[in-house]
Amino acid sequence: MKKKGLHQIREKMGKSGLDSLIITDTSNIRYLTGYRGDYGYILLSPSRALFFTNSLYIEDARGSVDGSFEIIEVKEDIFKTFGDFDRTVWGKRTGYEAGKITCSVFRKLGNSLPGIQFEEIKDIVEELRETKLPHEIEAIKHAQSIAEDVLEQVLTLVKDGVEERDLAIEIDYQFRKHGGERPSFETIVASGPNTSKPHAVPTARKLELGDLVLFDMGTVREGYASDMTRTVVLGKADREQKKVYSAVRDALKAALDKIHSGMLCSEADRVARTVLEKAGYGERFVHSLGHGVGLDVHENPFLSRRSEHYLQTNAVVTVEPGIYIPGWGGVRIEDMVVVSDDGCKNLTGFTKNLLQL
Repeated sequence: MKKKGLHQIREKMGKSGLDSLIITDTSNIRYLTGYRGDYGYILLSPSRALFFTNSLYIEDARGSVDGSFEIIEVKEDIFKTFGDFDRTVWGKRTGYEAGKITCSVFRKLGNSLPGIQFEEIKDIVEELRETKLPHEIEAIKHAQSIAEDVLEQVLTLVKDGVEERDLAIEIDYQFRKHGGERPSFETIVASGPNTSKPHAVPTARKLELGDLVLFDMGTVREGYASDMTRTVVLGKADREQKKVYSAVRDALKAALDKIHSGMLCSEADRVARTVLEKAGYGERFVHSLGHGVGLDVHENPFLSRRSEHYLQTNAVVTVEPGIYIPGWGGVRIEDMVVVSDDGCKNLTGFTKNLLQL
């Protein structure tokens, strides 16, 4: 897989007229090398694949980096190492990952390698990562099964007077207890009026009878993330809560029924959005329908209204319509699916029925 990926990247480099490519994104480095540390650089040329890291990580690198790469230990400053390295490897035109390095790093690269023309390259590795291999899908499924087990357990703690942040802390703790490596993002637990905030931060607010309670959570297994959202009611749901929940669930079902390989991402978003518009909540769906999941919890593709990207076979994406009404609350339901030629396979087994606890 690593050699095939390097071959494909080199083909793209050739078409772009690049002599070399520097890769700095941590997830892209892991995808290509297997390295799990947070300090490293890849330099690719048509004939060489080099991995640079410092003495803090060199032992880990020697035990994990794919054999396609030469491992270079950085004993001084990385930019001095780059400047002193064989200039024939760099060539005259070097690509770098757009949006993945800071202005400071870019300036230091230029200062250490005068005469080299640096050019932005977008998504050169991410395009490979979008289509998941069987072992990647299995890791995501495992992470998702852990998240579902944890949510099932934590729902028993949803009671009047419990704080949002205590539930969030418990979720993160149970992820580890169940074999997750870490949360795949900052766990969201929101209650009552806080559920109208799509990216709510857990607070000291105490749950009250009649509250909507929203859980957005995921963990990591073998480096791969999961992502799931469920909204429940503490006590008996009222008419409006049931109406909003039903609209969101209908939008989710409509999208799941239509998603398939070759579909425009914007069309997937449109399917769900149309359902919510007909229910009278179109303006209350304030984000995109979903996103890719893999080594990063948010990665290509993005199911947005403006996307001109087509869904690929074996892409893993979330489908997460929501309605958010300030001062009242909100509902989001999120599943994670594998895209196929004739539809999609749902990796989320947790019930989508409205739970009244």
